[in-house]
Amino acid sequence: MTRHAMQNFLESSLPAGSAERRALLFIGLDQFKQINRVFGQHAGDMVLDQVGKRLQDRFGATATLGRLGGDEFAVCLNGAGSREDIAQTCEQLVKAISETLPVMERQINLSCCVGVAVFPTDAQDAQSLFQCADLALDQAKKNGPGHCQFISTELIRQIEQRRKIADALRAAIASEQLHLLYQPIIDLQTGKICGVEAFVRWKEQDAQGVSTPYLIEIAEESGLITDLGSWVVRRACTDLQRWDEMGLANFPVAINISKVELQNPLYAENLAGSLEEAGAASGMVSLEVTETAMVQGGAIALANLEKLQSLGLALTLDDFGTGFSSLSHLKSLPFAKVKIDRSFIKHVPDSGEDTAISKAIISMAHSLGIRVVAEGVETEAQCGFLSQNMCDEMQGYFFSDGLGATDLEELMREGRVLPEKLLRLQKPRRTLLLVDDEGNIISALKRLLRTQDFRIL
Repeated sequence: MTRHAMQNFLESSLPAGSAERRALLFIGLDQFKQINRVFGQHAGDMVLDQVGKRLQDRFGATATLGRLGGDEFAVCLNGAGSREDIAQTCEQLVKAISETLPVMERQINLSCCVGVAVFPTDAQDAQSLFQCADLALDQAKKNGPGHCQFISTELIRQIEQRRKIADALRAAIASEQLHLLYQPIIDLQTGKICGVEAFVRWKEQDAQGVSTPYLIEIAEESGLITDLGSWVVRRACTDLQRWDEMGLANFPVAINISKVELQNPLYAENLAGSLEEAGAASGMVSLEVTETAMVQGGAIALANLEKLQSLGLALTLDDFGTGFSSLSHLKSLPFAKVKIDRSFIKHVPDSGEDTAISKAIISMAHSLGIRVVAEGVETEAQCGFLSQNMCDEMQGYFFSDGLGATDLEELMREGRVLPEKLLRLQKPRRTLLLVDDEGNIISALKRLLRTQDFRIL
């Protein structure tokens, strides 16, 4: 049972006003990414299958089991006993999962954390129960491997705060109190802006002390992410069309897809409708998705991405190297670009390990015909390293922070470019002659191919 199916099950099976106790346990495997990195994705999949079987053997028909995505599972205990009984069950669960697993002629040691919320003591509806269990698991992970954490009064206070922010965000979307910031993406061969990445901001965000990742998280859990995502697409397309009419820009805007959007079977169709409504060609928009979102989205996520790619939308694999199985994702989908995560760029060229990893990513991606973008570039030394090692594009504070639409227009009028000494070695540009009787198709192809460094006739 998926996360979505589990929540639907609870919504239909938790009667209002019922006193029947149910305990929702969220289980997160500790350091599971290391298993994938050391033993490979196939071994990781086998571990997940065996954990699922152990949970089934332990609980059988006495509980409802679910897979939340990635390395997280859920158990709903029907007719839960006292807090002490539940705590004892958690201890037994942690012990069962921690037993050595035989995988591919190897012995793998696991541990896990557990977050617990109880209905109706901690929450009176399915959504709140999920939020409580989520927060409890987060706290358990902070406490360290093997910990079990019940939801607390402080964590419940955090949930109430999140509800207030969600209500305010709902009103902000309806009343156009949002705006976009755009961070330029620079072509390291020409030194010019070749695209921008859009980040949503809320006028009350700073006053509320809300970071953008936290805002997206709240939008996802409160069901607002679809409305928020549609607003971002409309606003970005409006700004791009204005810049194009002003003769300032002819490049795509990169929009991030959230994990919840990617798990919506209708996401690709909805996005295509939003682009058509905005009068925007698919070449005006590129989409960025993280490895974690792909893994958690499963088959639905892959189907969405395949459909989006077939519509002419360029795909970028974000945070490359930090997820579950980078190489398998490059094989399964036709990504146009990969982004080297800022955690690798932060210490180059001083760190030998990060330098080696960054070089390897650039070389491997190029061998697959994929362009490479480095994010989080903050110094001239980092930029110089990337150019010397033939990275294609960069973004970061070194060139520009995220800018509002008006400030970005000023930067484009200024014609800011990277200093010539920081440009990568020049390679002969490929030339294409485009012929079509549809002007919109020609425009869309030009936008797409120019990002691939073609000279268009």
